[in-house]
Amino acid sequence: DDPVSEAETRAAIKAVNDEIASLEQLITSQSKERDELQARLRATDEAIARANQALREAQTSLDQRQRQINELESDGFVLERRINDLQKTLETSIGVFSVLKQGGDLKILFGDSPPQDTERNLAYFNLLLDQQLDTIDEFKMAIHELDDNRANLTIAQKAQEKVRISVNQTRAGLVSQRSEQNSLIDQLSASLARDGK
Repeated sequence: DDPVSEAETRAAIKAVNDEIASLEQLITSQSKERDELQARLRATDEAIARANQALREAQTSLDQRQRQINELESDGFVLERRINDLQKTLETSIGVFSVLKQGGDLKILFGDSPPQDTERNLAYFNLLLDQQLDTIDEFKMAIHELDDNRANLTIAQKAQEKVRISVNQTRAGLVSQRSEQNSLIDQLSASLARDGK
């Protein structure tokens, strides 16, 4: 019945209600902060997962490119040996023809021989020439293949270097994302510890 005590009670109730409202606002603010931290943490986890997947794919690509480069280098060595062998064969053949010409053996082959001998010698000589022309064609083809091999090797090496650069960039990004992840975990832990108190 006392108006003073009633006013004091109302004031005390209002103060308690104000304090409750203030605490609710603080809880809502802290809850929102935690939700934002958790959302950022989830996004960082997903980014890390994508970066790890990209690294796995890039490593697979690097391995494939290295195998391709190894095969091209091996093929190049085989082609170089083949070209050297063909070059020796051609040099030997040119030497034989030169000796035949200088020694007058061509005149003996096609000179005052009976027609059947001349015809046989001419067929033999044509066969030798055809073999040399085939060897020359094979030599030119081998050089062309070696040029293609070297061009493909250069392309493969450049592609491998691009993948390597991409891998290094992805790794750097991953380090940054993991650092951000650790920072977010620390912030979230601090927020939970503070709320618990």
